[in-house]
Amino acid sequence: MSSGNQTPILEDNDNTASFSQESIRRLVIRFRKAIDSARDDGAFSNDQTFNRFPRACCGSASELLAKYLAEYNIHTQYVCGTYYPTDFKEGSQSHAWLQVGEVIIDITGDQFKFCPEIFSYNLPIYVGEIDQMHNLFEASYKEEAILYSQFLGVDREIQENRYKIIKLYLEADNDK
Repeated sequence: MSSGNQTPILEDNDNTASFSQESIRRLVIRFRKAIDSARDDGAFSNDQTFNRFPRACCGSASELLAKYLAEYNIHTQYVCGTYYPTDFKEGSQSHAWLQVGEVIIDITGDQFKFCPEIFSYNLPIYVGEIDQMHNLFEASYKEEAILYSQFLGVDREIQENRYKIIKLYLEADNDK
């Protein structure tokens, strides 16, 4: 991290280029905007998960975002955590996001806007150090996201189709 008024530079490992937090934020904003536009236009109407984005999309969305960021040589870690309520009246809640070093990258935090136990979190995009909401989740695993960006899971075809749709919206945004 740098001092003064300079923008901090993120360097996670030898495989990741140096990027400012603000440049990552700009890429993340574009990506989230593309997903929102695709959803609003009905491009995900046949997708049982992404038609209700961001609700219950954190894992898949993080995988897709990891692939997009890897295209810019930004290699992330995929983090999955679980929130366990202290009163156990409600079940546990999982959540996934990306990280570069200590910087969290989350494009689905606003799925919790109606959950007071998770601070009614309403930020659609978060790029920054760990905050109160993310601190609630006990990380169950953290892996290099490049594995996820190759879509190795059972829903590979679904994820590849989602990524193609999102890329079309990103390209359309470039044409503006």
